Amino acid sequence: MILKIKKAVIAVELNVKHKIKRVYIKSIDDYSAKSLTPIFEEHLSTTAKIVTDKWRLHSIKERV
Repeated sequence: MILKIKKAVIAVELNVKHKIKRVYIKSIDDYSAKSLTPIFEEHLSTTAKIVTDKWRLHSIKERV
């Protein structure tokens, strides 16, 4: 059996009690800014607190 690994970006919105309110998932081809930017532009506020796993975010924040 051959497994094909898919790439995705996931954004999770928490409520005031830090419980999951919404989840956005988008399939992507690669981890470039071009692939990642749309989910941020469509679903995240410019005032959102963003937590990532080692990904450098500054280039996206500068564009928003």
